[in-house]
Amino acid sequence: MYQWNDIELETSQDIESINYTPYVFKLGVSITDIGSINYKESEITRYNMNQTVDATVFDEGDTDQTLEDYYNGVTNTLATKVKLPTALNLSADYRIKG
Repeated sequence: MYQWNDIELETSQDIESINYTPYVFKLGVSITDIGSINYKESEITRYNMNQTVDATVFDEGDTDQTLEDYYNGVTNTLATKVKLPTALNLSADYRIKG
């Protein structure tokens, strides 16, 4: 975060004091969620969706159970890497009036 202030210097009895007026301009920059997450053992189930099933079946219950009931699935355990959604955030604020 960068902030630009108007500074007034006052000298009284050989002591300098700084009086800050409200900021004139602020600028902020940040980057979030850089990198990835590694899972050593994650279960991945792949289903052979070769049947026709009414869509309302999925609305009525648990999706995982519905897939198990209507389709053949194969489960594998393997290492998985998930990349995080990196974002760049910029903000600026300029004081127009006192």
